[in-house]
Amino acid sequence: MLQTIDNLLLKAHIIIGAISLIAFLIPLFLKKGGEWHVKIGWIYVYTMWFVVITAFILSIINIFQGHYLAALFLGFLSVITASPLWQGIAVLKNKKEVSERYLRISKYWAIAVFILSVANLTAAFMYGFKGMSNLSLIFGIIGLVASADLWKSETKLIESTKWYTEHLSSMIIAGMAAYTAFFAFGGRAFLGDIFSGSLMVIPWVAPTLIGVVLIQLYKRKILK
Repeated sequence: MLQTIDNLLLKAHIIIGAISLIAFLIPLFLKKGGEWHVKIGWIYVYTMWFVVITAFILSIINIFQGHYLAALFLGFLSVITASPLWQGIAVLKNKKEVSERYLRISKYWAIAVFILSVANLTAAFMYGFKGMSNLSLIFGIIGLVASADLWKSETKLIESTKWYTEHLSSMIIAGMAAYTAFFAFGGRAFLGDIFSGSLMVIPWVAPTLIGVVLIQLYKRKILK
């Protein structure tokens, strides 16, 4: 029964996940704030929430199946994706005045990301940096940096462009996490022949590097 649920959830996760990956890219090339940017943006948000929730459920199933490292990493990816996804929409509701609720929930996300990052780093040491534990090491470090950034107070969101850049940054970060998950799990099926051994780190880290560049480009464009 558990295996059947796992298979059904995984299939739905992959199909909706593919839609979310495409929906993430389209708004990048559309007029920001335009009709189609908003419509496709919401498709991206809803599909990503489905992916995040199913990933979290699959993580729990992996625990019952005894796949503890996979469960930890999958759970980590679901949280580190959900955090900017929530923030990217919540910031739109706090353009004029930052609510205490927004700041409080931001702190909760930061704590969750920090705890799971430490757990991944611990697992990497315990498993001797072999196989998936390399992923735990790399993204445990990335998670610590992300949690530190989330912890910063956002009381200056009402500045002229702050909320706008925060929205774009959060959406891009969520997309980065989604593409990272794709390359870390599903992408290995067809990238294994191209990136083998230690080279497999390249597709794992590439979405993060590309996302950082995109965020900086958008920030410079907005400030101009």
